[in-house]
Amino acid sequence: MPTQSAGNYRSVESSAPTCTARPQSGMSRWWRNGGVSSLCVGLFVTAGVYKATPVLQDLPDLTIIFGALTLIACLHSFPRHGSNLRFASFGPICVLFGLMFPTVPLADTSRGMEQWSQFFTLTLLATAAPLFLIRLNDRWVEYLFWYLTVLGLYFSLLVLTNPGSVSVTGRYVVLSTNTIQTGRVIGAGIIWLFILTFRRRVPLLVVLAFGAPMTYALVGAGSRGPLLATVISITFALQLGMRRSRTARKGLAKRLGLFLGLVLLLYLGYISAPSSSRDRIFEVGDSGGDRLIAWRVTLDGIINHPLGVGWGNWQQFADKAAPGELTGLDHPHNVVLLVLIEGGWLAGAGLIWFLAHCFRSALRNAATPTGQSVFAIFIYFLINSLVSDNLNDARLTLTMCGIVLAREALKEANPTYGREIANSREPGG
Repeated sequence: MPTQSAGNYRSVESSAPTCTARPQSGMSRWWRNGGVSSLCVGLFVTAGVYKATPVLQDLPDLTIIFGALTLIACLHSFPRHGSNLRFASFGPICVLFGLMFPTVPLADTSRGMEQWSQFFTLTLLATAAPLFLIRLNDRWVEYLFWYLTVLGLYFSLLVLTNPGSVSVTGRYVVLSTNTIQTGRVIGAGIIWLFILTFRRRVPLLVVLAFGAPMTYALVGAGSRGPLLATVISITFALQLGMRRSRTARKGLAKRLGLFLGLVLLLYLGYISAPSSSRDRIFEVGDSGGDRLIAWRVTLDGIINHPLGVGWGNWQQFADKAAPGELTGLDHPHNVVLLVLIEGGWLAGAGLIWFLAHCFRSALRNAATPTGQSVFAIFIYFLINSLVSDNLNDARLTLTMCGIVLAREALKEANPTYGREIANSREPGG
């Protein structure tokens, strides 16, 4: 049997003498293409979301358990798929975490020590895991996106079927603990379904059947970040499909129809949502006002603290810089500003460079439907991290960065896969 190497990849099926391969079942394909490891990563990076709903609040914190399973999956995968890795692909991750490392929390800041230690353990694992686990195709990434979609649909169905109240407003009690986190998962699922429909991977009726309850829950939750990020990311994806596919350039009607369909779903969700949610979407309110103050105070502090104020010390800094104005906030709701003010200019420059590097790589490799989805969902989580995230809440954003780097490494390791990305002209219109 021929071997699979990084420099000369040949499929086993094409090299077999005369035997006919048995057709694989869906479960067998899921297993062989890394479905288990993909599920481990999905459970790991969304473990905190389970606690965001009263229905699941009695569950223990499973982040450490799922993180351990992800680490085991990485160690198990390395001997078999290590030849597909390009350790140079770990370079951007080493730059980011290396520049973060020198800045340590102040001695009296237990919160900073916890944030710093989690960043160099759990968040580092979430960022690097895709480079170990991705296989010689995009199925691993697709399984992860399907997991996010199913989880988002589950949260949406909780809203629709909440037995706690028959009123529309009462249904959202199931999302009352943290609508931002649940809304993010729902939005990612909507993006994946829309792109699959645009690229003729699933029928339009599917995205309408599943997208309708998900959009209803997303709008009714009243969280602006996930809602705006969903619209922006889908708009990016539709425009990208026009650029990347020859047939898509003739599909203006389909692109416009999908976009109008999204707008219609958003409108239906809006008119059915509680009045408090509608007010939150279109009014700055206390939440928006506090963010604007936090950003202004943080920007002033960045200029005056090139070495940073120390991990976990933003709240103490903000209380001194703006007494009484930012009570209750423990971070500036922007991960880049947070790193710049707490970690200093060097750490902030490393994060900005890392995100820009991943953006360019995602854009270069966005020809296939999965690549298009990776780019759109990366943009989606990045936008969310720029309006409401602390260092470790941005774990999903950094996981998407790891996926981007893993696909880049896979293109270099597998010439067949590289040509697929470079020459893909799949139907999109």
